[in-house]
Amino acid sequence: MFIKKISEGKLSWDTKVPISTYAYDLTLNSAASNVKMTKGETISVKDLMNALMLPSANSAAVALAEHIAGSEPKFVDMMNAQLKAWDITDAKIYNSSGLPNSVLGKNIYPNSSVDASNTMSAEDVAVVSYHILKDYPQILDITKQVSLTFDANGSSKATMQTTNQMLKGFPQYRNGVDGLKTGSTGYQINCFAATTLQNGFRIITVILEANNPATDNSTAFNLTNTLMNHVYGSWTTNTLVKKGNVYPDFKTFGIVDGKKMLLS
Repeated sequence: MFIKKISEGKLSWDTKVPISTYAYDLTLNSAASNVKMTKGETISVKDLMNALMLPSANSAAVALAEHIAGSEPKFVDMMNAQLKAWDITDAKIYNSSGLPNSVLGKNIYPNSSVDASNTMSAEDVAVVSYHILKDYPQILDITKQVSLTFDANGSSKATMQTTNQMLKGFPQYRNGVDGLKTGSTGYQINCFAATTLQNGFRIITVILEANNPATDNSTAFNLTNTLMNHVYGSWTTNTLVKKGNVYPDFKTFGIVDGKKMLLS
């Protein structure tokens, strides 16, 4: 939703966003992913987006949600409407940060349970990732970065590091990977929606709830690498026709494991 508003021209990268008490208090939660912020300051949309996509800053998600919709609950309503438009009907979304309601105190979605948490299936995450990459490919300009400066001219200046261990410089580095988003449950990174461009075509992979996450949180990335190897080892692309061309004498072509069907 954030990148959509920017793409539509309804939100500027340079717009300064006030950090509410709710968003600021999240920065003090050592168990959550965040960047340091100074109470009462304003942060640019660009810095907040960078913080959201690289170190998965929960406070940045809340600040952007409140700025765009006026409140986080209203932004959650927008998120659910977007999911419905993408034919995702089984997801349960209660907040913009992805944190469990149990750590949000009085800031939970109206009438939701204190034990509720956002839930999405692997297919849901893949569909969302597909639409983001298809409609807003500029997001990769952020997600391919290993580090960026946060609030360069402000009181919260800091260097942010990505949580994507498949980018260059990490032990799990894989050439071609340029996104997309890590996630966590139980405050440990063990989910990863990844994308890579190799062999002439881009794929999306999703790992959720990786079992027995390593102490360095590498398990989800190792599993992603295995899955990517399987995909690229099993599928190739083949151009059958080209857009704009006319084929009056279209020849037959073979399909591996294809079956003959009679059409009425």
